[in-house]
Amino acid sequence: MKPLTIEPMAIARLRPFAGNARTHSKKQIRQIADSIARFGFTNPILIDNDGNIIAGHGRLEAAKRLGLKDVPTIRLSGLDAAQRRAYALADNKLALNAGWDPGALAVELRALADLRFDAELTGFSCAEIELVLDDRAAGGANRELTTVTRSADQWLIERHRILCIEPHNLTPIDRMRDAERFVFVACEPALCDRIVHYFRQLTGEDATLAASGQSFADVAAQRRQESLR
Repeated sequence: MKPLTIEPMAIARLRPFAGNARTHSKKQIRQIADSIARFGFTNPILIDNDGNIIAGHGRLEAAKRLGLKDVPTIRLSGLDAAQRRAYALADNKLALNAGWDPGALAVELRALADLRFDAELTGFSCAEIELVLDDRAAGGANRELTTVTRSADQWLIERHRILCIEPHNLTPIDRMRDAERFVFVACEPALCDRIVHYFRQLTGEDATLAASGQSFADVAAQRRQESLR
């Protein structure tokens, strides 16, 4: 296999793939830009022979935000059209399929805190970091309390809504008849949590609680503290 080489290229010469299925929120672009500013451009943009981006659209937008003129690229010249399309999806989806070891994650986040390093540069929000460290400090004893959603909670995700209801009480649905858009009703709080987590993975944006306007991460931190009292 021919070794891959890193090739600096002017941003103006790069062309985003019109069929790119991955979305990047403004918040995530800012996070990527912060990471590049702190650690450098460590992950080159992948392109084809014509300068079309195969993977790295988020990194390109972050580079523009930072005012960069050139970015490192790697040319994948050996891929045919089908392989380029497949790799563009695989580059993003395979990363989403990974999980976290809660214990190891807590150790690493605690180490960064002890070193007075800004752990939010890792992409974890302050509230998420507190949740991980609190759970670690409790020895996992409160894992059964880690479900964030409660009955009658209504989460807003962009223009959509998720409502958690008790199976025997459907009145909250009646109150939502005039909602702009209504997508999903769930009787299991844990299922609502999973949907909200998946939404964040896809978009980089947190859902908000309709009743208070708080982000999911902030509500999770608040309710975790309540459970420990």
